[in-house]
Amino acid sequence: MRAELINSFLKAGQDVIKQMTGINMEIEKTYIKKPSDNNNIAIVIGLKGELEGITAISMEEPLAMKMASIMMGGMPVSSLDEISKSAVTELGNMILGNAASLLYNDGFKVDITTPQLIENVAIQHSKDVPIISTIMKGDIGKIEVEVAIREMKK
Repeated sequence: MRAELINSFLKAGQDVIKQMTGINMEIEKTYIKKPSDNNNIAIVIGLKGELEGITAISMEEPLAMKMASIMMGGMPVSSLDEISKSAVTELGNMILGNAASLLYNDGFKVDITTPQLIENVAIQHSKDVPIISTIMKGDIGKIEVEVAIREMKK
């Protein structure tokens, strides 16, 4: 997987989170993730077209609640109920929509699937597609952007 493809997801994540929450997210590290690693909350979105695979934006539940609160104008969030889950899921949808636009500008036609918020998930993909994971850190916590995609023949 080429680094410039991953960079589209990271830039989209940083830009959308800054725009929607005012939080700057800095890249802490990037590594190849083992499929058995587990996360608390993940917004999972598929890609199809000239790039195919799966992406996830993962975080611990307290951070998801903080992000939802910020996105809902500061409304207190004491648990992930349906409305706060919807806010966090929409954040993932906006990040992947932005990433799809950046990829299109780089010459890749891709569509994204409907996002799903999944709790206590381990992202898995086929053995021939590695999961490239990047941890981004901001003032209120860390998120992990996981990308497992492959280029399809044009």
